Amino acid sequence: MGRYVVKRLGHAALVLVGVTLFSFFLTRMTGDPVRLMAPLDATEEEVELLRTQLGFNRPLHVQFLDYFRGVLVLDFGDSLRHGEPAMLLVFERMPATLSLSFTALLLAVAVAVPIGVVSATRRGGLLDALGTLLALLGQSMPVYWLGILLIIVFGVQLRWLPAGGRTDWTSYILPAVTLAAYTCTSIMRILRSSMLGVLGQDFIRTARAKGLGERTVVYRHALRNALLPVVTVVGLQLGSLLSGSVITETIFAWPGVGRFVVQAIFNRDFFVVQAAVFLFALVIVAINLATDLLYSLLDPRIRYA
Repeated sequence: MGRYVVKRLGHAALVLVGVTLFSFFLTRMTGDPVRLMAPLDATEEEVELLRTQLGFNRPLHVQFLDYFRGVLVLDFGDSLRHGEPAMLLVFERMPATLSLSFTALLLAVAVAVPIGVVSATRRGGLLDALGTLLALLGQSMPVYWLGILLIIVFGVQLRWLPAGGRTDWTSYILPAVTLAAYTCTSIMRILRSSMLGVLGQDFIRTARAKGLGERTVVYRHALRNALLPVVTVVGLQLGSLLSGSVITETIFAWPGVGRFVVQAIFNRDFFVVQAAVFLFALVIVAINLATDLLYSLLDPRIRYA
């Protein structure tokens, strides 16, 4: 296990290096931030002076070497728009994004697991058909469309819930439902397929032959063995929720990293974008490693060399 963890950490380091390369050169291709920061009536001499002060007049490879040295100590430079350390600004908004993503994930799991189990145990019945229809609707609706629809119905017309912002627990409901919709249907479909495969195996028939109750057979024996592919989906979906929160946070004016990155892109705030991309990559790599290690806890037969 120790060798496997060390090997995966080495792979993670290579991924993060690739992310730093990609984010650095991609942001440099989006335009000149100096033109946005300089006053409209600024002369060419004033623009060049500002570019020199910010260090954008240096060769690109020199800028990258300075950037990479800063990455090693989590120093991405100061925000061009706010004048504060970029990573600090991202860290300040990360709790809002994490809380929303985990709320959406818990909601998705809480809804998907019971529906997936019921659909598998009542295959071909009315509940299975309703579950399939729900999965189809959840995967067909675009996130931005669902978010706007929820705002119009529950935030504007009925006025039951806040239409935007982050205030109390009620402000989590609409954005969490929006984020959880696609994740819920993905988990439900995977769990249903996995449960159908497990319910037909010999050890399930043996458990029933011993006289165990159906609830015990389904939830204690079948569900536990059907969770391995679900764990994979949950891990991948958590990463998708973090990166996909950009649209949801923008729609609901959520003060998280996603909305902040969108603003930084429009402002050509390179250092904020690079800090946010690196932090997202770091979190996703950690989630994937934790998902792999969780396999051995759910199934003792799995051992990593």
